[in-house]
Amino acid sequence: MASCSKSTFGFIECPLCKIRISHPMLYGELDAIAALYRAVESRAYTRLEIENLLKHKAISEPSGQFFQNPAGYARGHFAFLHVLQV
Repeated sequence: MASCSKSTFGFIECPLCKIRISHPMLYGELDAIAALYRAVESRAYTRLEIENLLKHKAISEPSGQFFQNPAGYARGHFAFLHVLQV
């Protein structure tokens, strides 16, 4: 049976201000996480293209919650799961 969990990346943000943590002493530790984050964002953007959601009003209209932020919309709209074989 496969085990999976939703990737949210909240753990790489400061718990107080929600800005992504970055420090020279952590660069080596954060490289794999940053690569995974970029891969998820790339897949999310591709999924938006496939489903014709890049022109969704939440992204394209100035009053939209994710105006000019398709990656933010995709993170809330899709669930990307990291599946491990057990």
